[in-house]
Amino acid sequence: MLACGEDLGLIPACVHPVMQELGMIGLRIQRMPSESDLEFGIPSQYSYMTVCAPSCHDCSTFRAWWEEDEERRCRYFKNLVGPDAIPSSQCVPDIAHFVIRQHVEAPSMWAIFPLQDLLALKEEYTTRPATEETINDPTNPKHYWRYRVHEH
Repeated sequence: MLACGEDLGLIPACVHPVMQELGMIGLRIQRMPSESDLEFGIPSQYSYMTVCAPSCHDCSTFRAWWEEDEERRCRYFKNLVGPDAIPSSQCVPDIAHFVIRQHVEAPSMWAIFPLQDLLALKEEYTTRPATEETINDPTNPKHYWRYRVHEH
């Protein structure tokens, strides 16, 4: 069995050494970097012993995050695309493709994509408000595992 440790957020300092000793792979979500000096992870620099993904079941989809936080979206775009780049306020398919490509090309052992992040590659699947695509919101006890793929 290949075990993946959910090593995101505030975790004790002993977690990463123990995971390494046990040969467990870690989870990397670009907007939740494990390096304290980075605001955004750099998929091309992830180690092989990781699973990389643009989002996961316990956070908003990439499209929802993109559309809900303008200041952070602009910092992400300027850091990863270029200082003169101006990001669209909507997560258009070109942006989704850019993000997914970073993860596909990462040296991580696995790249996993929530269906919602893949559906953002086609404009026809982005008609539903992005906030409705979150699977689970751990901060809200009434919002859990409610996501259903919408009909087209």
